[in-house]
Amino acid sequence: MKSYGFIAVCLLLLAGTAAAGQERAGSTESPSPVERAENVPENVSPWELHPALETGLLIGGLTMMSLDFVYFRQNRGPSCGISCDPAGINRLDRAVAGWWNPAAATASDVTLSVSIALPFLAQAIDTAVSRPSDGWKGYGRDVLVLVETAAVTSGLTSLVKYSVGRPRPYSYNRDLDESKRTERDAGLSFPSGHTSMAFAMATSWSWLYMKRHPRSPGVVPVWIGSYALALTTAVLRPVAGKHFWTDIIAGAGLGIGVGLLVPYLHQVVAKKKRQSKTVVTVVPAIVEGGGAAMVTVIR
Repeated sequence: MKSYGFIAVCLLLLAGTAAAGQERAGSTESPSPVERAENVPENVSPWELHPALETGLLIGGLTMMSLDFVYFRQNRGPSCGISCDPAGINRLDRAVAGWWNPAAATASDVTLSVSIALPFLAQAIDTAVSRPSDGWKGYGRDVLVLVETAAVTSGLTSLVKYSVGRPRPYSYNRDLDESKRTERDAGLSFPSGHTSMAFAMATSWSWLYMKRHPRSPGVVPVWIGSYALALTTAVLRPVAGKHFWTDIIAGAGLGIGVGLLVPYLHQVVAKKKRQSKTVVTVVPAIVEGGGAAMVTVIR
């Protein structure tokens, strides 16, 4: 519950950053229609926005996220109470049953925070240093897409968590106090929210960097580095006793899926906008017997 509250605050702050970025960019010159019609320039935002798409993603994600606040108090912890039996767990997860390490839990909170903040900070530095033609307006679009990725990921994770209600590994630790083993949060193991969020942000930002800098030697290191950070967060969760291995696998799959889907939808919108633009040029010409004009139409 605490981690979701932190994520919600981050999303609100970052949404404000996106709006500020769009406002500051009012006088920034965007790439010409001809340039976009022929090819997407390098180092500009690859995404385009559409009111219906943005509204649907933000409202849908925030609505699902609200489940964490609405149903958390109604949640009564693991269904097995203090009698959770590891014998009923699959072989892969059984070795994790009973694990408990608060230090690893804190470390995973730190790596998750870095996974969330890094894309926004890195992209801001990239925009300030490289000065792309779409300026801070493009940065605002990038921020909004990243915020939507985080919101949808968090919302879907909450929805599945409350639907499944799986006990966490530490619920099987008989050395822990009964109040800890049966707390509300102890019944929300599947899938791993830390893992889904870390992989969603890593995927979305790595794709963004690749699209902005397709020929940069930094593309591969960005993908490897962001995924290494996400994997570190994921591995720390079973060590902490917060999740089973299958929770991690499901969380990674969910995060990667959303991290690809949300940017892809905006890329489709961008492609349609480029194809729908029509540029008409009229060039005067002198021919035998009078004047004429050459008309060129670029779609």
